[in-house]
Amino acid sequence: MPAGIDIRERTILVATPAGTARYRNAIRRLEDAETGDGATLTVSLDGGSYAIDVAGDDGADDQGYLFGGAATGDPADLRRAAVEAMVAESSGGASELEGPLGYVDCDGEVYTELSDALVDRVAVERVDPGMAVCYDAFGSSPTGLGVVISEGVAYATLAVEGVPFATARCTYEGRWYDVTDAADLGEQSVRSEWARIQYETLLAALAAELARRTPTLDQPVGIALGGEATPEAVGSLDVSFVDKALDVDVGPVAVPDAPEEAPARGALAAVQDGDVSTRPVPAFAATDGYAPNLADVDATADAIAESLDGSGEGARPATAGHQPEEAGPGASRGGARIDTAEGASSSASHALRVAAALDRLVDRIDATERLDDLRNEVDAAIAEVEARLDERKQDSAETVVDLETSVAELERELGELADDVGEIRAVLAGLEDGDVDAPDVSGAVESMAVDALQADIDAVESDLSSRIEGLWEEVDDLNDDVVDVSARVGELPDIEGAVESTRESVRELSDETADLRTSLGELQETVESLESETATRGDIQSVAADLDGVADDLETLRRQFEGVDRVDPKQVEGLQQDLDALRDTVLNHAQRLEGVEGTTSDLDDRLERAYRNTAKAEALSSLQAEVNRVEDRAVTAEEAATGAEKTVTDVEGTVSSLREDVDQLRSMTDSLAENTPTRSTVDESLDDIERRLEALEHGQQQSGEQPAPVGGVASKFMLQLLAVGLASVGGLASVLAIELDLVPLAVGFLVLVIGPAGWLWLSLADV
Repeated sequence: MPAGIDIRERTILVATPAGTARYRNAIRRLEDAETGDGATLTVSLDGGSYAIDVAGDDGADDQGYLFGGAATGDPADLRRAAVEAMVAESSGGASELEGPLGYVDCDGEVYTELSDALVDRVAVERVDPGMAVCYDAFGSSPTGLGVVISEGVAYATLAVEGVPFATARCTYEGRWYDVTDAADLGEQSVRSEWARIQYETLLAALAAELARRTPTLDQPVGIALGGEATPEAVGSLDVSFVDKALDVDVGPVAVPDAPEEAPARGALAAVQDGDVSTRPVPAFAATDGYAPNLADVDATADAIAESLDGSGEGARPATAGHQPEEAGPGASRGGARIDTAEGASSSASHALRVAAALDRLVDRIDATERLDDLRNEVDAAIAEVEARLDERKQDSAETVVDLETSVAELERELGELADDVGEIRAVLAGLEDGDVDAPDVSGAVESMAVDALQADIDAVESDLSSRIEGLWEEVDDLNDDVVDVSARVGELPDIEGAVESTRESVRELSDETADLRTSLGELQETVESLESETATRGDIQSVAADLDGVADDLETLRRQFEGVDRVDPKQVEGLQQDLDALRDTVLNHAQRLEGVEGTTSDLDDRLERAYRNTAKAEALSSLQAEVNRVEDRAVTAEEAATGAEKTVTDVEGTVSSLREDVDQLRSMTDSLAENTPTRSTVDESLDDIERRLEALEHGQQQSGEQPAPVGGVASKFMLQLLAVGLASVGGLASVLAIELDLVPLAVGFLVLVIGPAGWLWLSLADV
C-alpha cells in the first residue's frame, strides 16, 4: 500500500488511503518493565523496545530524534521499523507498506536518512511541497499556485497542467513578516490587520521569486495554501500583488481541510497511481519532484507556447534536491534582486527598522484596545459589585432589624420571668409568715413558663445562627466577586493593588465573622449550662405539690389547734422542726431562682455582644470606598494616556514644521549657489576690462592727446557705471560668502572685483 510522509522538525505526518496520523519526531527507549500505552506507538527490535508518542504529548521524556538528529540504537533499522509501524497504524492495521512512499521534499538530509532506511523495502519518491498542495487542492493535472507555509520556511510552486514551471523558497523566520505567531485574520483588530500585511508580504516575496520563470498564461490560476502556519479566514487576504508580479489572472485563495496535513496527502496522491519516475521529465520543468503520470505535457506546452517561443525552450530542469534561491521582498521580475545591491543596504536596514517600529506600534495599539476592553469589564464588574453591595447592605439592615425584634421579645419574656420570680418570692415570704394561700402559689408556679422561655431562647438562637450563616455566605459570594474582578484587571498593576487591599478588607471581615461564629458558640455553651442549672417544669410541679402538702398540713394543724385547749410541747417541737425544714427548702429554692436570674443576666449580656458583632457588617461599606478609589485611578490613567497622545501629536507637528524649514533653507542655498558668480567668470570679466583699458591707452598714445574718456562724457559715464556695478556685485558676493563661512572666497571678491572697480573709478576722476 502506498503512503505519503511529511517529516518536520518536531512532527511527522503519515497519510494513507485510510486516513492521516500525526506523530512526534522523537523516540525513547522503553525500560524492561515498561510497556507502551494507548497514546504511544511501540516498535520492537532485537535491541529492545522503543516508543513513539503521538503529536501533542509534550510530557514524554525524549531520548533522541527519529529523523534529522542522532537516534538511539541502530538508526536505519529503527527508522524502517518506525515508518512501517506508522503506516500500519495509520491504515488501521489492515495493511503494510508495500507501494512507493512519497516524501515531501523539504530537507535533503532527511530524504537521505529515509532512503537509506527503506532501501531494501520500498522506493522513496521526492514530491515538491508546492506540488503536493496542488495535488491535494486541485487534483490531477493541476494548474495553480501551491504554497506551503511551514516552520519558518515557505515554499511555492506554479504548476501548469500538472508540470511545475517555477518554484520558490523563502525563509521568513526572524524577519518582520514572520507569521509564526500571527493573529487570526478573521478578527477586526489592528493585530489582525498587521497579520494580513505579514502574510501578504510573505506571498509577495514568493511571487517575486516565481516571476523569474512565470510563463504567459491565458487561463486564471488558483492559489492553494497548506502547512501548519496556514492562516484562517484567508478570504480577507489581498492577492492583487501576486497577479501583478506574475502577470497572470489569480483566482480565489483555497485552503483544504486540515491544511497542516495537505502536503502529506498530496505526496500520497503523487505516488498512489504508481512510480512517479516512469515517464521522462520535460526540459521546461522546474523540478523533477512531481508525478509525470498526473501531468499532461502536451497541454502544458500548448499553455506556455509563447514562453517557449522566447527563452523557455532551452531551460534546464532542476537537479535532484535542488531548491531555488531564497526570495525576499526586494526580488523583481527577471531575476534582479534589489536588496542584494550594495547601494540598497541602508534602505533595507531602514525598512527593517520601520517594520520593527510598526510591529511595536501594532502591539501598543492592540494593548490599548485590550485595555479598553478590560476597562469596560472592570466598569461592569464594579457596577455589579456595587449592586451586590447594596443588596448585602439591605439584607444586613433587615437582619439587624430582625435581631433587634428578637432581642426585644427576649427582653419582654425576661421581664415576665422577673415578674413571675417576684410573685414566687412573695409567696415564699407569705409561707414564712405562716399565711399561705395554696391556690395563689400554684397559679404563680404555673405562670413560670420556663419551658416556654427555653423554647424562645432556642428559637432566637436558631434564627440568629441562620441569619449569621446567611451573612457569611453573602460575604463568601462577595469575596468570590472581588477575586473575579482582580483576575480581570490582572494586567493593570495599579488597579491590582487596589483589588488586593479590597481582598484584605474582605479577609478582615471574614475574620470578624469568624469571631462572631465563636461568640455564637460561646452563647450556645451558656444556654446549655443554663439548661442544666435551670429548674425544669417537673421540679416546679414537685415544689408546688410539696407546697400543697404543706398547706394541707398547716390546715390540719390549725384545725387541731382549734380543737384542743392546750398544745403538747413535743408536738410543737416537731412542728417547729418541720417548719425549719420547710424554711430551708424554701431558701434553697430561692437560691436556685437567684442563680437563674444571674444566668439570665449573663445571657442578656451575651445577646448584647452578639448584637454588637452583627454591626461589624458595616465593614462592607469599606469595599465601596475601595471600588471608588479603583475607578478614580482608572480615570487618571485614561487622562494620562490622552495627554500622551496629544503630546505625540504636537511633536509630530513640530517635526513637520522643522522639515519644511530645512527644505526652504536647502532651496535658498541651491538658488544662491546658482546665482553666485564663479571665480573663472570674475577672472574673465577682469581680463576683458584690462584688455579694454589697454586698448584705450594705446589709442590715446597714438593720437598724442591727453587721456580722455572714449566717446566723451557718455563714455566716462558708462565706465563709472561699470565701476559701480562691479563694486556692487563684489560687495554682495563678499557678504554672501561670509554668511556661508567662505572667507577665502570673500577675500577674492574684494581683491579681484572691488579693487579693480575702485581703481577704475579713481582713474576716471582725474579725467
